[in-house]
Amino acid sequence: MSPSKKLKVLFHSNHSRLVTGFGKNTKNILLALHNDPDVEVIEAGNGVSLGANLMTPWESYGTHPSDQNILQSIQGDGPKERMAQYGYYTIDEIVDKCKPDVYLGVEDIWAFTEYDKKPWWNKINKV
Repeated sequence: MSPSKKLKVLFHSNHSRLVTGFGKNTKNILLALHNDPDVEVIEAGNGVSLGANLMTPWESYGTHPSDQNILQSIQGDGPKERMAQYGYYTIDEIVDKCKPDVYLGVEDIWAFTEYDKKPWWNKINKV
């Protein structure tokens, strides 16, 4: 890495303040990445709404939609409601805003259903 360019990592999992297994792992990983001078870490936190004040030492976004039109359009559709819980309807906006070098998704595999069809999927590194 050049001294002026940090690696920008978007870490997507349960929010780091949630009391879950993924939440605890997220917190530990993000703390380590945040302390690395060569990394700029951004959190996409499942379990909280987009636009929530998350008060983390790094840039962070909730992934649950706050747009009432989206919420009404998926209401009663179980698979779409589940996809919303894991950021399907907000991750494009977050990726576009952050422009990460690396997208790191850490959840059960079904949480990222159809992410491979996202417009940014083949344009950035992902894990």
